Amino acid sequence: MLNITSGRVARPQKLVLYGVEGIGKTSLAAQTPEPLFIDTEGGTAHLDVRRLQKPATWDELITLIKEVAATPEVCRTLVIDTADWAEQMCIDFICAKYKQPGIESFGYGTNRVAQYLNARGIKTKRGTSLWRGTSVRALIDNPMYIGIYHMQGVQSEPFDHLKIIDETLFERCQQTVKGRSTKNFGRETPVPLRTSSRCLLTGILYCADCGSRMTFAHNETKRKMADGTIKVYERDMYRCYRKISSKFTCAGQTSYDMKLIDPAVEAEVRKFLVQLGDRPREELMEIASARNVEAYQIAMQQAEKDLENAQRQVTALEEEAVKALTGESQLDLSIVNTMLVKHRARMDAAEQALTTARAKLEAEAQNAKETKAQIDELLSWAECFDKANTETKHMIMARLIERVDLGDGYKVHIKFKISKAQFEGTHK
Repeated sequence: MLNITSGRVARPQKLVLYGVEGIGKTSLAAQTPEPLFIDTEGGTAHLDVRRLQKPATWDELITLIKEVAATPEVCRTLVIDTADWAEQMCIDFICAKYKQPGIESFGYGTNRVAQYLNARGIKTKRGTSLWRGTSVRALIDNPMYIGIYHMQGVQSEPFDHLKIIDETLFERCQQTVKGRSTKNFGRETPVPLRTSSRCLLTGILYCADCGSRMTFAHNETKRKMADGTIKVYERDMYRCYRKISSKFTCAGQTSYDMKLIDPAVEAEVRKFLVQLGDRPREELMEIASARNVEAYQIAMQQAEKDLENAQRQVTALEEEAVKALTGESQLDLSIVNTMLVKHRARMDAAEQALTTARAKLEAEAQNAKETKAQIDELLSWAECFDKANTETKHMIMARLIERVDLGDGYKVHIKFKISKAQFEGTHK
C-alpha cells in the first residue's frame, strides 16, 4: 500500500560559505541559530561565540562531529571554520595511513576515486552514497574551479576572485583524464591508460627492431623436482606484440625480463631528476622566463608606431581629397586617390603586423607561464620520486618519457619528452 505524505520535510541543511579571506564568512556564520564552532584555523578569537577545542588531527575532528551529532541539543548550527584547514587534516590523515609523501602520489583514475569514496561511505552532494567515474569526471571538468560560471553550454568570462586553481593545473587535469580514456587503446598517449600493474613501462616501451609496443605478461613455469615436488618459477616479462602475433615480421627478442628493465630505466629517470634539481629553483624560473619577450615587445611597439604613421598619412590624404573636390587643393584628385590606395594598403599591413606581434607576445607569455608550471611539477617529482609507490612512479615516468626502445641484448634507448638543456638556456 502506498504511503503518501505531503508538506515540507524538516531536516538539517548543509551550507558552504565561500569567499575570499577577510570578507566576513565567520561573522556571518556567527549569526546563524545557536552556532557552535569547530575552529580548525583559530579565526574566531575576536568573536564572542561558543566553540569546541581546536582539533589537531582529522581523527579528532571526526570525533568532535560525531559527539555533537550524538547530542543534538548542544546547538542548532554546527560550524566548521574553515573547510580548507579541515581538508589539509584529511590529506595528512590519508597520506599517513597509506605512507605517501603527498596526495598527488596516489595517481588514481576517476573510477578508482569513485570506488574509494563509495568504500568509505562518503556521500555525493545529493546525499547518496553512490559515486561513479562520471561523477568524478564532472567535478574535474567543472570550470567553476577556474572562476567561470556555466549553464547549458554557455560560459562566462573568468572571475579571478572565484578561482580555486590556476588554468594550467585545470588544463593538465583535463589532459590526464582524456589521455587515460579507454578510447585511446592502440594510440600513443601522454599518460598511461592504467597504473595498477606492477610494471613501470607499459604504454611507453617499444621493440627496437619492429617499433611495436611491448606488452606486460606474467610467466609461470612448473617443474617437477627429483623428490617429486612441484616447484613454480614466476617471472614478469615484457613481450613484443608483433613478435607474438607474427614472429617472422620481427627479428628482435620475443620477451625480456622486467626486473632487469624497470630498475635500469628508473635509475635514468632518477638521474635526470637529480640533475635538474642541482640548480636552484629561482635560477630555473629565471631561465624559463620567455627569452623572446623583450624582442616581441620591441616589435609590437614598432608596429604601433608604423600604424600611427600610416593612419595619419591616410587621414591627411582623405582631407586632401575633400579639398581637391572643392577646388581648394593644388593636387589632382586622381593623384590623391592613387596615393590613398597605396597608404591604405600600408595601413592594412601595419595593422596586420601589429596583430601578429601582439599574438606572438601573448603566446610567448603563455609559454613562459606553462614552462614555469612544468618546472614546479618537475621539482615536485624530484622530491617525491624515491618515496613514491609504483603507480605514482609509472605516471611520472610516462609524463617524462616519450618512449623507451628495447632491443636485443637488453639495449635500452630512452627518449625524454623534455631535456635538461631546455631549462638551462642552452636549448636551441
